[in-house]
Amino acid sequence: MNTQTLIIHGSAEGPPRVHIDDALLEFGTDLDGRYGFGDQVEFTPRLLRLVLALALAAQLDASRYTPAAQLGVVSGADMSARAVQKFFELRLADAVDGCRLIEFKIMGHGERKPTRGGRSRGPYRLNPRVVLRVCYPHLCAAYLSGHETPPEAIETDDVEVLLASVNAHRGGGRFSQALLVMGQTLMALHSGALPVRSHHTLIHYLAKSHDLSANIMLELGLTRRGISATQRAANYYDRGSNSAGRAHAWLTRAYLHGQHHDLVSSRDALAAAKLALRHFQSSAAYRRVRRDPRAGLDNANFVGSIGLRQSLLAASTVEAGRRHAAPNTHTRRGLKAAAADFGRAEARLFEAERGAEQAGFEQWKAIWAMRRVQNFTSAGELDRAGELLDTVGGHAERGVLGPAGMAALHRVAGQVYIATGADEAAACSLADAARLGHEYGMSYQLQLVDELYGQLRNLRRHRQERST
Repeated sequence: MNTQTLIIHGSAEGPPRVHIDDALLEFGTDLDGRYGFGDQVEFTPRLLRLVLALALAAQLDASRYTPAAQLGVVSGADMSARAVQKFFELRLADAVDGCRLIEFKIMGHGERKPTRGGRSRGPYRLNPRVVLRVCYPHLCAAYLSGHETPPEAIETDDVEVLLASVNAHRGGGRFSQALLVMGQTLMALHSGALPVRSHHTLIHYLAKSHDLSANIMLELGLTRRGISATQRAANYYDRGSNSAGRAHAWLTRAYLHGQHHDLVSSRDALAAAKLALRHFQSSAAYRRVRRDPRAGLDNANFVGSIGLRQSLLAASTVEAGRRHAAPNTHTRRGLKAAAADFGRAEARLFEAERGAEQAGFEQWKAIWAMRRVQNFTSAGELDRAGELLDTVGGHAERGVLGPAGMAALHRVAGQVYIATGADEAAACSLADAARLGHEYGMSYQLQLVDELYGQLRNLRRHRQERST
């Protein structure tokens, strides 16, 4: 047979389906020396990703070869150039009767121009003689990027413009729209529709895009998807030898783990925050902390995140201890350690607030002051919490907090009022927080507000029981 027909059907409910000459290739199918593959080669998820990336590239330019390094990136298979080369060396046959599905170039001995044949070193392309049909290519690109697919197409081929648009939506509290544009950008990068200057530039944009996606998912309460995005971002940052970027990915992961309020997740969040600080301290940005305001703010945020995790872990420990009907030695030790953790958390949170102030970022100074209010409230120091809450309110009046910050401020104020027994003031603050959460689609904020509404109902019920 001189030609083959390759049909790929994208799917929103699973991996794309691949048909070659009317034969469906399922995972585990023995290719049995067909289509240019060697003997005892199976169709695997990794092979699907590589074929899919080559098919999307062929749609843009059937004659173009894709280097091994770029193929390992855009396929989402997390493979280095050498890994891609070795993968194909073990699976592509040297000599083929008929039409080879995947073509490759190597340098012949003593030759200056690439020739086809021999052991594969790349670059690679789908054979132009293959009749190719890709159904729902946006779903195929979504599978490679690991991102849910939006129906709209992007209107520009400038990655920086797209990322600026995402940041603009995010800064304005339009998180759903930001995630939509981010999905379009990622799928265009994986499909090759967005031109980039080099392989390293592609890795940079993919790392930055997945990192930004994770931050948006954090606001929307998409915890599991966000953790997956941070893992992809960290992998791309690793390939680009970007320690500061890897640190930011782990910092986001710490916040995502913290969205589950059990003890195990709280410990995972604290471990991720400590690892984030360690990565940052090994980066070039850490050496610029004293002279670069942005680096100074980053350092403050990494330190503060550890304090926040210590505070929330201590609060989880106290809550777990309260649920014990008869506290034993183990729970008493846990409560004593939690009291010490509140103190250590305050020291780190204060350091973060001061670092943000020295770097000249009033918004972050207010955010870390708000975290200190939470810590004082959880530790039972309600007088200090109330005093600091008034200071944070002054920052809010100057308009330094965005929609997410204002929602958090109303929620924290509600937490303080519940702890002090001011149920009417707590109800007003929680109503404001819920309104902002609904308006901007901040699912996680709404989850936290619902938990506080539960505490408010308990407060009113206990007050009514005492009065009767």
